[in-house]
Amino acid sequence: MKLRLAPILISVTVTTLVLFGGWFVYNSVAMKDPVIELAEQFAGVEDVAVDIHQDTVSVELKLNQDADVRAVVEALRRDGAAAIGGKNLQIHIKDQTSAELDAWWSQALFEVAEAMEARKYGAIPHILDSHKVPGMMVQTSIDDTFVYVQLTQGEHVKYVLLERTPQMMGVWGNE
Repeated sequence: MKLRLAPILISVTVTTLVLFGGWFVYNSVAMKDPVIELAEQFAGVEDVAVDIHQDTVSVELKLNQDADVRAVVEALRRDGAAAIGGKNLQIHIKDQTSAELDAWWSQALFEVAEAMEARKYGAIPHILDSHKVPGMMVQTSIDDTFVYVQLTQGEHVKYVLLERTPQMMGVWGNE
């Protein structure tokens, strides 16, 4: 039996194109596009990037001062679940922060972390207001997963999502 190289190579090439092309179209049309469209319907969302991995879907949001980060995150978690299936949703926010806002947040972070650890979420707005400098706006809100903090000063804005259920440190695993 004599095997012909050309038909075999053509079959392998066509099969590979169909499989990977179908996978690419499925990822784009069925998973990425619905999440992007969902996030872009909110005011203040400038850009959305979705990266799909085996167990997780990573969404990177670029937000401006007009964004309601809580509404965007809740919609992604609630309505985006149908598109991403059972994968874990990770949200990363790119904001327009400044060195001054970052330094201010670093100073207030210890007290905020203490309140988070003690689960005294109502103290967080008071802590942030006590550190506030002239010209700065501080907005906080909470849901069952995150405490949302928005710091605004002039044209700069910093968004912080604090998980209410902190990740456990794996130092003494299984002991």
